[in-house]
Amino acid sequence: MILAALITAAMAAQPATYMNAHGYWLQVEATAYSPLDSMTRDDENNPRRLTATGISALRRPYGIAADPTALPYGTRIIIPTGYGYLDRSESEARVFTVDDTGSIVKWLTRHDGVIAIDLRYISVSSAIRFGRKTIWVFVIAEPL
Repeated sequence: MILAALITAAMAAQPATYMNAHGYWLQVEATAYSPLDSMTRDDENNPRRLTATGISALRRPYGIAADPTALPYGTRIIIPTGYGYLDRSESEARVFTVDDTGSIVKWLTRHDGVIAIDLRYISVSSAIRFGRKTIWVFVIAEPL
């Protein structure tokens, strides 16, 4: 178990190139949500449709929520196909931006000692189908 953790940390720390981008690989605990999820409410108990950065989650239905102390807003991440996040998407780049945060990703990151991300889907049913998975993502450190 300790050896696996050391290998994971070593891989994440190594600079790499993927799809013509420079950055590094990072193993994360991924969950999913939808801006239409009934748990996402504002102070007046209305469905919250804006991300933490003020972007309309309905106009940009796909993105990433993360603890901003681990993955700051604006961080661009490539999620390879095969993990179930928009695998049938026509986008070749598969680049998604951290533009939101939430209590579950903060809690997992700060209490479980893992980097957690929450993948935004356009529908609640799609988010439920994704569930929770441990996946590898590529964090872009330099422009494509």
